[in-house]
Amino acid sequence: MSSQDNKSIEIKRRIHLGRMLGEGGMGRVFDGFASDLGQYLAVKQLHPELAEDHEVRVRFEEEAAIMASIDHPGVLPVYGLVNDDDGLRYVMKKVEGKTLTQILGDPHEPATSVPRRNRLLGILLDVCETVASAHDKGVIHRDIKPENILIDREESVYVIDWGLAKRTGTAGGSSSAARTLPGKVMGTPGYMAPEQAEGRSDRAGAEADVFALGAILYEILTAKRPFAANDDRAEMLGSIHHDPEHPRRVNVLLPRDICAVCLKALNKNPADRYPNARGMAADLRAHLEGRPVSAIRPNLVERVRYAARERPMRALIVASSLVALGILAAFIGAQQWIDHRLADKAMDRLVLIDGELAELEKESESLRSKLTEPDLQGAERDRINHAIAITDSRWFLGQFEAHRVLSDVAELRFIRTDSKVQPMTRERLLSVINASIDRGNPAFAEALIATLLERNEEGTLASPLSKDDVELLKRLAADASRTPALPNR
Repeated sequence: MSSQDNKSIEIKRRIHLGRMLGEGGMGRVFDGFASDLGQYLAVKQLHPELAEDHEVRVRFEEEAAIMASIDHPGVLPVYGLVNDDDGLRYVMKKVEGKTLTQILGDPHEPATSVPRRNRLLGILLDVCETVASAHDKGVIHRDIKPENILIDREESVYVIDWGLAKRTGTAGGSSSAARTLPGKVMGTPGYMAPEQAEGRSDRAGAEADVFALGAILYEILTAKRPFAANDDRAEMLGSIHHDPEHPRRVNVLLPRDICAVCLKALNKNPADRYPNARGMAADLRAHLEGRPVSAIRPNLVERVRYAARERPMRALIVASSLVALGILAAFIGAQQWIDHRLADKAMDRLVLIDGELAELEKESESLRSKLTEPDLQGAERDRINHAIAITDSRWFLGQFEAHRVLSDVAELRFIRTDSKVQPMTRERLLSVINASIDRGNPAFAEALIATLLERNEEGTLASPLSKDDVELLKRLAADASRTPALPNR
C-alpha cells in the first residue's frame, strides 16, 4: 500500500442555514442548503449556552455517532459533525412531514375508525422495526414518544431525537451509560418506563423502549395516554404504581389480540414485557396480517378466523357447507313449526267432532228408549227406526271424519305423532266395529274387519296391526257373524 493511500481527504462544505425547523433540550434544528451540491439538508446545532458543558457536548457528539451507526431507513443518515467558531453541529438528511403527535391529534378522522387504526398500527410497526435495529446494535433510545416519530409525505417513518440514547453491551460499560447517573430521571412522563420514572435510567434496557412503544400503542387504540394525569409527577407515579385501564373498556370493539400486545408491552415488570422491539414488531405484524400473536392464546372464534385466512379455499368449502346446513336447519325448523300448527288445528277439529259424536250418541240412546214403550204404534215405530238409522249414519260418518283427521296428522313428515295418533286411531276403529255389531249392522262390521285384515296382509296400512290386534279383530268378526241384523237396517 502506498503512502498516498493513507492520506485523509478533508471536505469543506459551506451550508447556508435557513429557518429553524425545531428545538430540543440540547439544540435547535435548522433548514440548510449545500450550495456546492444544490442539496437541502437539516443541521442540528448545540445550544450556545451549553457549549461549555462537557457532558452535554459529549452526549451531543454521541447522538450523531449513534445515528450514524444505525444503518436503517428509519433513522436519518448523518453526513458529518462540525465543530468550529460557529459552534458544534451535525448535518443530516432533511425530511419534511408530520410528527405522530400531529397525526394522532387530527380531528378529521374519528379515533374509533378501523382504517385509521390500521394505518397508525402500520406506522408503529415501522417504528418498532427501526428501534429493533437499534436494539440489535446495543442502542436504547430512552425517549420514544409520538413527538419523536416523523412521517414524511411518502409515509416513510423516522425515529428522531436520539439525544438520550445510550449504548449497552460494551466491555466495561459504555461512555453514555457511565454518564447516566443513578437517581437521574430521563425520558418523557407518560411514555417512560417505571424503571426510568424511579430514577433507574442507568439500568433501563430494551424493555424500557418497549414500554414506550406500548404507551404509544395504547394512545393509538384509545385516543388517550395510559397514565394521563393533571401533571407530570402524577403521570410518572401512575406509570409506577397503577395499571392502565383495559383498552376494551374504552372501546369494546377493539380486537383482543392487539389489546393483549399493548398490555404486555406496558407490564410493570420488564421481564414480562417483550425482550426487545423486534418481539413487539412480530406481534404487530401478525395482527395486521390476521395471524395469531404471542401475547395471548386465541379463542375458538379467533382460531377459526385465523384458519380461514391461512386456507381460504378450505374455509370457503366449510363455510358453504355450514351455510347449506344452516339453510336446511332453518327449512326443517320452519316445516316443523308449520306441522305443529297443522297438528294443533287437527286436534281442535277432533275435539269438535267428538262433541258432535257425543250428542249423536245421546240422541240415538233417547230414540232407542222410545222403542220400548208398550203403546207404540207401527207408524211411529217406523219413524223412530228411520230417525235411529239417520243418527247412526251420522255417527259413523263422524267417526270416519275423525279417522281422516288422524290420518292427516299421521302423514305430517317433520314431527313425530305416532305415539299419540296410533292409539287414538285404534280405539276409534274398535268403537266403530263394536257399535256396528251392537246396533244391528254386523255386515258393516264384518266388511270393515275384512278390509283391515286384508290391507294388513298386503302391508298397505300406515301402521301394521299387532298380533293381539289381529286376534281381536278375528274374534269381533266371529261375533258379527253370529249377530242377527236388525230389520230395516
